[in-house]
Amino acid sequence: MKDYIKRILIVIFGAFVMGTGIVLFINSGFGGDPLSVFNQGLALKIKLPLGTVAQIVNISIIFIVFLIDRSHVGIGSVINAITVGMFINLLINVPLLKPQSFGMSIVGLLIGVVLLGVGIGIYLTAELGEGSIEGLMMILNERTKIDIKWIRIVIDTILTITGYFLGGTFGVGTIAGALCTGPITEFTLKSLEGNN
Repeated sequence: MKDYIKRILIVIFGAFVMGTGIVLFINSGFGGDPLSVFNQGLALKIKLPLGTVAQIVNISIIFIVFLIDRSHVGIGSVINAITVGMFINLLINVPLLKPQSFGMSIVGLLIGVVLLGVGIGIYLTAELGEGSIEGLMMILNERTKIDIKWIRIVIDTILTITGYFLGGTFGVGTIAGALCTGPITEFTLKSLEGNN
């Protein structure tokens, strides 16, 4: 039981790190990661806070994944979906996370990319269920036999284009996120698993 509680706390801590990274991404003005571009655009259209929209979108995707193949969903999937959005709402207007100059925006973007990747890595080490996009990606891979990297590229492209047309910010940050988040997540996972 103690180990289970520890793993849930790891999920929540990972969500906090992810939420901080996403806020830095968005506040940099250089565009967020593909899912955040979509969430940001949708938030502008339906007039809800970004974190709340992130919760709705993630839980909706998790529900679809659960209906298709529940093996990809765990308690961590749900906790992560709820708490990442909660932390985004709590942190989005924190002055310290709002860069006041072009130089600080670049620094914020770089830190945001790292924190998002590290946060995902921390969350995944708990092994309490996949994230919404990861679960969807795995199901599409199992059903279509298309390579995971191509499925991820298609998902990210659809999210980015849709989000952009809804009013989300697309920019160099979106490209940086797409290129760097995966490797940073992988590095974090290997580092943390190596310490266990």
